[in-house]
Parts: sequence; C-alpha cells; structure tokens
Amino acid sequence: MSYLITRIRLLNFHNFVDETIDLPNGGHLFLLGDNGCGKTTILDAIHYVLTAGQSMEWNAAARVAGSRREGRRAQGIVMRYNLDCGAMNPRGGVSYALLEIKGRHGAPLTVGVGLSVSAMDERVRQWGIIRECPLKDIPLIIEDEGGRRPAGRLELKERMGTARGFYRDAKAYRNELAARLDR
Repeated sequence: MSYLITRIRLLNFHNFVDETIDLPNGGHLFLLGDNGCGKTTILDAIHYVLTAGQSMEWNAAARVAGSRREGRRAQGIVMRYNLDCGAMNPRGGVSYALLEIKGRHGAPLTVGVGLSVSAMDERVRQWGIIRECPLKDIPLIIEDEGGRRPAGRLELKERMGTARGFYRDAKAYRNELAARLDR
C-alpha cells in the first residue's frame, strides 16, 4: 500500500514557529529558497516523524554541501538554536513535527512527534501521536492568559482524551507507526 503526505505541520520546530505546509493530493514537495530559510529543517522534520529520531543525522544537507560544522541536535531544535544569535528559546520549550498522511481507504492519518527540553545539555523527552483524523484535529495549541503556546506532553495526553493515539515515548510510537504503515 502506498501512503501520501498531504500536510506537514511544524510547531516551535527550529526556525518555524507555527507553519503548516499543504501538499494537495500528496503532490510533490519542491523546496526552493536561500540558505538558512528552513529547507533542510522541513526534511529533517519529515525524517524525525517517520523514525522518531532513530539514526537521525540532523542537517545532513550541510555535510553533503561540504560544511565542517557539527550538525544540529534535538535540543537545538526545541530551543530554536541558531549559530548567529544563539537560543531563541533559552529556557527550552516544546516542539512538534506532524504529518498528515492519506492512509487506509483514503482517510487521513496524522502522525507526529513532540519533544521537550529545558537546556542544551539535558536529555530530550519525546512522545508520539498516531491518530486517524485530520491534522487540524490534534489539540496542539493552548490559549491561556500567557497567550498561545504548544501543549506539553501531559497536557496533550489529557486533551486527546481517552481515545487511543498518544504514545508516551519514542519506542512505543516507533513500534506502532511501523505496524500501521506496514499493513
């Protein structure tokens, strides 16, 4: 069975604050732009969602292009670290990368990974989302007196309710994703 990515959403993911990229009918994704505008970040996000970071080489395109710099790290993705200005989220935060996939019988399947960290030297906490619904139905944003922000791990679990679809760690997410996409 073939699957088509129809939508990509990046929330607080490196240089993207809240971006949704539509790929109508699973069309082709062409990424054109200046250096540093986020082309590789989009590819990294897709790779991360489909592997939960297993064997991940962040910013591999820079290495292929001859860069001698060390690649990105997941901590830098969440803290929105940039070589020019440092961490845009110096106290850490929560990031999401999600894909809406045209799944079984043409119904949308949303898969994604959440990450949180509070310091560059801290271990990243990961969780996963797999739910047969449109991406827009995943309650990622919390609006409160502080404004709009991404839901944390436990907040998202609570907001998703008792229905299945929340995976508490990368291993559980990866196993379920492999089982679903291999059907």
